[in-house]
Amino acid sequence: MKKLCYLFLVMGIVYSSHGQNMSQQTNDKNIIKVNAAKIDQTPQVLMKQELGMNAHEEMRSLKIEKDDLGMEHQKFQHYYKGIKVEGSTYTIHSKDGKTTLMTGNYREIEDISVSPSLSTSTALEAAKSATQAKSFAWENTSSNMRIASGENFEKPEGELVIIQNTANGYKSRLTYKYHIIAADPYVNAYIYVDALTGEVVRYNSVIKHADATGSAATRYSGTQTIITDSFNGSYRLRDYSRGNGVLTYDATTSTTYNGTTGAPTNASEYTDSDNNWTAAEFNNTDKDNAALDAHFAAEATYDFFFTNFGRDSYNDNGAAITSYVNTDIEDVFNYPSGYNDNAFWTGYVMVYGKGNSLDPLTTVDITAHEIGHAYCEGTADLIYEKESGAMNEGLSDIWGASVEYYTNQNYGTTKDLWNLGTEIGQTFRSMSNPKAYGDPDTYGGTYWVSQNCTPSNNNDYCGVHTNSGVTNHWYYVLAVGETDTNDLGDSYSVAGIGIDAAAAITWRTESTYLTSSSNYADFRAYSIQSAKDLYGSGSPQEIAVTNSWYAVGVGAEYVTTCTLGAPGSLASSNVADDSFTLSWDAVSGATSYTVTVGSTSTTVSGTSYDATSLQSGTSYSCSVAANCTTGGSGSSSILSVSTTGTTPLIYCASNGNNTSDEYIGTVQLNTINNSTSASSGGYGDFTSISTSLVKGNTYTITVTPVWTGTIYNEGYAMWIDYNQDGDFTDSDELVWSMAANQTASVSGSFTVPTTATTSSTRMRVAMKYNGIPTSCESFSYGEVEDYTVTLIDGSGDTQTPSTPTALTASNITSSSFDVSWTASTDNVGVAGYSVYLDGALEGTTTSTSYSFAGLVASTNYAVSVEAYDAMGNTSSPATTSVTTSSGGGSGSDILIESYFETGWDGWTDGGSDVARYSGSRSFEGSYSIYIRDNSGTGSSMSYTGVDVSSYDAIDISFYFYPFGMETGEDFWLQFYDGSSWQTIATYVSGTSFDNNSFYVANVSIDPSTYTFSSNSGFRFVCDASANNDLIYIDQVTIVGISGSAFTVNMVNELGDLPANSVAVIETGGFENILVYPNPTTNWVKIEGIPTDANIQLLDVTGRVLYTSVGKSEFDLSTSPSGIYLLQVRIEDELKVYRISKND
Repeated sequence: MKKLCYLFLVMGIVYSSHGQNMSQQTNDKNIIKVNAAKIDQTPQVLMKQELGMNAHEEMRSLKIEKDDLGMEHQKFQHYYKGIKVEGSTYTIHSKDGKTTLMTGNYREIEDISVSPSLSTSTALEAAKSATQAKSFAWENTSSNMRIASGENFEKPEGELVIIQNTANGYKSRLTYKYHIIAADPYVNAYIYVDALTGEVVRYNSVIKHADATGSAATRYSGTQTIITDSFNGSYRLRDYSRGNGVLTYDATTSTTYNGTTGAPTNASEYTDSDNNWTAAEFNNTDKDNAALDAHFAAEATYDFFFTNFGRDSYNDNGAAITSYVNTDIEDVFNYPSGYNDNAFWTGYVMVYGKGNSLDPLTTVDITAHEIGHAYCEGTADLIYEKESGAMNEGLSDIWGASVEYYTNQNYGTTKDLWNLGTEIGQTFRSMSNPKAYGDPDTYGGTYWVSQNCTPSNNNDYCGVHTNSGVTNHWYYVLAVGETDTNDLGDSYSVAGIGIDAAAAITWRTESTYLTSSSNYADFRAYSIQSAKDLYGSGSPQEIAVTNSWYAVGVGAEYVTTCTLGAPGSLASSNVADDSFTLSWDAVSGATSYTVTVGSTSTTVSGTSYDATSLQSGTSYSCSVAANCTTGGSGSSSILSVSTTGTTPLIYCASNGNNTSDEYIGTVQLNTINNSTSASSGGYGDFTSISTSLVKGNTYTITVTPVWTGTIYNEGYAMWIDYNQDGDFTDSDELVWSMAANQTASVSGSFTVPTTATTSSTRMRVAMKYNGIPTSCESFSYGEVEDYTVTLIDGSGDTQTPSTPTALTASNITSSSFDVSWTASTDNVGVAGYSVYLDGALEGTTTSTSYSFAGLVASTNYAVSVEAYDAMGNTSSPATTSVTTSSGGGSGSDILIESYFETGWDGWTDGGSDVARYSGSRSFEGSYSIYIRDNSGTGSSMSYTGVDVSSYDAIDISFYFYPFGMETGEDFWLQFYDGSSWQTIATYVSGTSFDNNSFYVANVSIDPSTYTFSSNSGFRFVCDASANNDLIYIDQVTIVGISGSAFTVNMVNELGDLPANSVAVIETGGFENILVYPNPTTNWVKIEGIPTDANIQLLDVTGRVLYTSVGKSEFDLSTSPSGIYLLQVRIEDELKVYRISKND
């Protein structure tokens, strides 16, 4: 079973990860200054215009608040087709009725369906399952449940909302949102279930882990004055002078909890007869004086926010602050051992553990931290994952330090402000030196937890506790000041502004500007704006806020205005096609000069600059500005300079902004056959790749997309600049397009106009998520690639290149050799060379050499090389013969060959989650073995006692059929080296395979990586989550390979996949094919194949031995004994036959 963790103060604090430089995710719409011409427009009109909202979107008013600066803040909720967009809000800030500023988190919504295909009851079951709880607040709990009857909590109906989930690159998803309160374990969370697929896509936990005047001898803060309640002749820890109360209870005798609020039940009152709560009475073995600290700290936290910011409790409506002290969390909440060293906010009350190895967690900093989560929930409500979650944690740490500062100033305490938890015997985090406890002090620096992950309990929701170190250190630098160099190599020096000002700026940022989905870039922008609001533009506070963010790696440092004059006598000289020289007069007081040519800026120390690598025939706007020693630049001198020569064509830019989910895998047109991975920035410049197209002829363009996980709808378009005017807007230049679809490979035909200009020109191919792209578009998801095509007249180039000469072999070993040759010539140009081995195409190259590997020792090979041009004209071949050297003994032995038709074939049943199966999910014959769930050995099948000590490599191949495997679930292939099991391959659902298809996998290992022993073994282990998540294993073949004729880790599955990979197997259309004899000693014959069937014979190293069309027999008489793969492809279907060759 999967383990479920909760978000506590102490648990999961230390996560170590060395980060790299990262760019903060910014949004140019998160803060918009409204110009004077628009200040009288209505909020709705302003947002429509400034945010670029479409006809399906609207903003609905949520609330209006006024602050003590006289500003009004009207907050709006984003809706799409009437459905709320979770986390997408926008606030209009105005003064005296004039709008001055707009802030928020708005993201474009793609054209998605808002009609759910899942019922609310089905989605609710998925949400319940995600909690792994045993009972729920709206259900009737049986007597053996640990939940006590509490407030009425109605069954959640499920609110339809749209979320933009960080786990899939902010693509929009229609979801059901449920508020789930459950027991065993206690859960209070908002859970989002995809309304189309049933996948749980977000888990936002509410649990955020940790009138008489009396005198209290507290445990951590000395003797303090507290407010209590006189009742029945004694006093109890109830303070009704602050809002609706600060109430503190003794949970020592509690054994259950309220199923809705999470409050321990049957708690008692702490009482004192004379309102003098002395150490003699309360400093006992039960540590009852911890309750005095909880009460005092809660009062101080209320006072801090009310006195400084006018906030009446966390909801600004006097909500009672209720605490339960000395709680046996492990017993009451049924949590594992160790959880008593915790404190947490349930969403309703504070719960303090009684402590095991630590003292009770009721110190001022921990109390203010936990109650700080409640204040966050009542304001910004930051989502508890990734950057927003780290900010949520960091803000609570800030309030912990700030309330300690408040008690030091007002109650005579001497708290350590910058280290959290010191008083209970364990420092959890340091704000002054986060690295001391494994937290980052720089965004993307040492210990930063990568945000390229899916948030879960197991990874602390992508490091919310760890990455809070960035928030913490920013606040420390802002309040105290610091001079240092951060992990990005940036030196900084910040003058601190004190805690009072730092806290005021932070509170305004949290309460006025931050939204639930804000990130660190937003935090920086909004805190700078808050400093301007409170202290004015250009104030020391604004400068300190900006530079403190720079100190922790978020954004640039503050630049002071520079008043130097413009350089005089700016002139150009030495003007050429691609360069010119600029010169100017020196400016007194300048430390350097910023020279800008076009869009490129450079800093120089002298009074001249050589601009190079420019475009010919192009006019460049040039400017020079003197730089101040304090930073910034003065006025600029401007000059326009034109290079000589012919003006080149400049095509518009186009790209996809995100290729993490999909990109163009292959483009095929005439002789272009370009297969690539995703291009940086969503644009691939392949203009160095060209083909010739004859005017008047018809051609086919084929584009093959790659999806990294989920298959999405993709639209396509292709353009050719036929008249070569530098754009794609002329008639017929959009040569092909296709509406969005999920087809694995798309094609279209076009005819080149006879009126097209003869010469080389630009071709553009684009693939866009969920729509047809336009030629100059920058879209959210997909990719753009540019190529060169040469348009020619008539029949075109028909002349073949010359034959390569001087074909020579070198570096000959028992398993490899190199060949080289003298280049061919062609009337237009040689495009490349085709290289053949024993008549089979090995590959192509544009160089004049090629390397062969994975060969058999003492074997003669026929090598031929042909040159080809862009029109596909091919030369006569150059040929040679090469014999590999002797490599000693070589060959292969079949160690295990299991079909499971008559039994387990020597494999061991691991337990209750493994069984022999008969049915359609077996690849070969009727029987296979299934493994399921994740019960360790019980979910495994193993074969042990195999002697592999004499072999140079082991090749393992098997077929499998996945059924019901959820995305991210996996299974393993393991090898026993005589002492322990080692995982040698992992196959992951959604990445390595999808459900309901047959796959073949091949793994090769060697003694350089694993110990080959006389008692080795092999094991398949399932790592799913339930009994209905299954992998069916069939036709397992394990071969021992001897001799250097075989190359370790060079197995190419089915001839076209890398080693240790998986290929999908199609099994239809082969009913009449017969392959015999098998095993064989010489010939293999094939009957019943179509004449156009493509056939390849491969050895276990993946080397292609023969390739033919319709061939019916193969000679293996001179081949070593062992296993061979016969691959038969009929149209789009594939069948692989394993041939056993014996001497």
